[in-house]
Amino acid sequence: MRIYLHIGYHKTATKTLQEHVFYKLNQVQYLGRSRNLDVQCTKIHRELVSLICECTHKEYLLKLEPFQEKLNNYLGANEKAKLVSNELILGDGQSFMGGEVLLSERISRIKEIFHNHDIYILLTTRKQPSAIYSLYVQKKPYLPNTTRRFSDFCADEKLLSLYDYMKVYKTLEEHFPQKVKLVDFEEIVNGSGLKDIIEYLGANEGCSWKLPNTNTKEKNSLGVVTGKYNIRKIIYGTLGNGVVSSIKNNERLLKILTPVWRKIANKTLVKDVIPNMTKDEENHILEIYKNSNQELFSKFGINYIKN
Repeated sequence: MRIYLHIGYHKTATKTLQEHVFYKLNQVQYLGRSRNLDVQCTKIHRELVSLICECTHKEYLLKLEPFQEKLNNYLGANEKAKLVSNELILGDGQSFMGGEVLLSERISRIKEIFHNHDIYILLTTRKQPSAIYSLYVQKKPYLPNTTRRFSDFCADEKLLSLYDYMKVYKTLEEHFPQKVKLVDFEEIVNGSGLKDIIEYLGANEGCSWKLPNTNTKEKNSLGVVTGKYNIRKIIYGTLGNGVVSSIKNNERLLKILTPVWRKIANKTLVKDVIPNMTKDEENHILEIYKNSNQELFSKFGINYIKN
């Protein structure tokens, strides 16, 4: 059975695809992430991401077989291709990228969890300065003090390595030869990339090739206005990730709390203005990926080369 794994990147229209496209495709069975899915599917999806990204080796071995049994029971005899989409899967030990499991181990776990499936990988990419800055804006309220400045955030070697698209592509190709697809963010936004993705999934159902504009960030001349503290951060900080994970795995409690949580989680209590990325910062990031991006352009025609 074929399974498509859309594993990132962050800030490449992933949420928009999840909420407005993937769950609507009749020719694939979608396994989350989306608020439009049933509670059981959402729970299985969260367990899957936790198994890949968060669990220690010992926890993973204990949970693997029970999860595979649960997954197979949920999928049943449905012969449709499967689609999993979650940008947290693509990380390399960063806690804010799904968990502290390294990329090499995540790949091994994916292969083991879906060993009876024909695995295809979908990567959505974006010009590195824009992608990294946008990720920084999203994650800044949750970052430790040592990486609260953009310059410090960009100094994370593992993060920089993760955005070397050709390096990651080659790593994935070693495990999934000729089954890794790259699509550019700008092409997704203008419609051609979205059409390409849907056809790649074998689900060309006459869908609209245009995505809604879901970017609601407030901007001014100084930068991006964001919530320095919101209810989500306060609750996560107070309860800790362990308690939050327990709540997420309690199906009855999750069903009660989810509607309320969606309304209040991102309510801003204190606003913060994140300075715009400077031209020097942008050029510095592009210089890091100069050789890799030239290779990316030669192989895929995706142009992230410095002008």
